[in-house]
Amino acid sequence: MPIKISVKKAKVIHVNRWREVRKPLLESLDVEQMVATETGDEEKQKEIIAKKQELRDVTKTPLSNIKTIKKLKTTWPECLGVKPDNIYG
Repeated sequence: MPIKISVKKAKVIHVNRWREVRKPLLESLDVEQMVATETGDEEKQKEIIAKKQELRDVTKTPLSNIKTIKKLKTTWPECLGVKPDNIYG
């Protein structure tokens, strides 16, 4: 008997993986923002704030139209960069 995988649970795991990838990106932007603040570069600060918000919003990406694990695995937000090869273990 084949193993049945819950798409609903897989979606939760998938979004958690997005969070793992997002964390160092946000940390890097925090450093960039500090430098931009210290140098008074308001345009760069606005750009960084927008990038950080896009990364925060990534976990709000609607996955309700995804019905298969195969489709779920191909769903990757652009703002996270290139999907790591080992993201699924």
